[in-house]
Amino acid sequence: MSSFVVEELKAGNRIISHFVDNCTKDFNLNDWREFRERHSLFTDQYMFWLNQNNGKRMLMDTREFIMWLCDKIAQVSEREDNGQ
Repeated sequence: MSSFVVEELKAGNRIISHFVDNCTKDFNLNDWREFRERHSLFTDQYMFWLNQNNGKRMLMDTREFIMWLCDKIAQVSEREDNGQ
């Protein structure tokens, strides 16, 4: 796996951690359940591609999960802004 891919994966994991630590205060139980399901799928895929030594696919899945998490955070924020 190239050093570029390794560094990008590390950065992606830092981004995920930052979002979870700092941007999920308004998540309700259903949001956390959805997060758990998506994160579990992401983790399973990540480990599969790691075992296949396919860093590019790991990176692609990491980016996809980050985008999903950004969208989820925005959705929850909009819900809270609308008083729902």
